[in-house]
Amino acid sequence: MHPKEFVSRHATHGRKYEGAAILEYQKLMNARQTPVVLLKCGLVVSKEMPVFTATLNGKVIDFGCTL
Repeated sequence: MHPKEFVSRHATHGRKYEGAAILEYQKLMNARQTPVVLLKCGLVVSKEMPVFTATLNGKVIDFGCTL
């Protein structure tokens, strides 16, 4: 198989600025005294319904969260 790469102006913008946005978010949360860490992840598949998947930018670990 030779799938085509997905291209759109929105996806291109996201790829271009994703790293900077993550750093700015971490800086903002550190300034609020609630540091977070972003763990990169790839494809996530639902255990209950494997037909449902998502490609996430990352998982936020908030050390100040008390839930």
